[in-house]
Amino acid sequence: MAQLTNDEAVVLEAMVDRCGLETVVGALAIICGEKAEHIRANWQDRTLAKAWGRCSTHLNRAEAAIITEALP
Repeated sequence: MAQLTNDEAVVLEAMVDRCGLETVVGALAIICGEKAEHIRANWQDRTLAKAWGRCSTHLNRAEAAIITEALP
């Protein structure tokens, strides 16, 4: 599995600082959902599309849990 470079981690941390963790996680959920739909529509790979869809669902749940924690 690929890992973030230090520069990428710094950019990601800045996004979290600027936008909030829940917003970044929510955006990742949207991206995963869009990838699932793109794969379903263009590649007809139902297995891969379902995997991306499940990732979207998990991230949506994580976003809700983060909101519940009410991080500043």
